[in-house]
Amino acid sequence: MDDVKMVIDKLETMDKRLDSIDITLVKQAKDLEYHIKRTDILQEMVVPMQEHVSLVNTTMKVLMALGGLIGFIATIYVAIK
Repeated sequence: MDDVKMVIDKLETMDKRLDSIDITLVKQAKDLEYHIKRTDILQEMVVPMQEHVSLVNTTMKVLMALGGLIGFIATIYVAIK
């Protein structure tokens, strides 16, 4: 009889642990939904920044090319004079 009671006690303990795990899983699922929503919002915010960075990079490359061309022309002008 004691063995049966001990097995039943162990099963009840395991059942309580499973209930605890279920509660944890529900909480984690809610947290995951929140983080997915937050990530989606942040990704939408990054797209305009990427476009801006691309525009600035292109502008800086054009300005550096113009600066190099002006420097080259100035060098030739000074060498000719």
